Amino acid sequence: MSPSEVDQELSRAVVLYIGLGRASWPQSDGASVARELGADRAASLLPEIQALCREIGSVAVDWSVHTLDSAGHMARSEIQRRHPGLSEPALDALVWRFAYDWK
Repeated sequence: MSPSEVDQELSRAVVLYIGLGRASWPQSDGASVARELGADRAASLLPEIQALCREIGSVAVDWSVHTLDSAGHMARSEIQRRHPGLSEPALDALVWRFAYDWK
């Protein structure tokens, strides 16, 4: 499997896990990943997805200069720099979670 295929699968799994486009707020829904990608792939991908969620949550934000919106843009840029293979929807999902967690 090429790196782009792995990133496409991971990106899809991130969107499924967080629930972008189907949930009213960000989720931690491993069952959706398992339903769509199979239990074995989900078991393999969930630790990486959870690490991405922790990673975006740990991006340092200077709240004296950032609003929630600008912090989200900054966190997105940082995660995109660290993980250039993530799709736009996966980045959107991670930022949605970041913003929700910081509300």
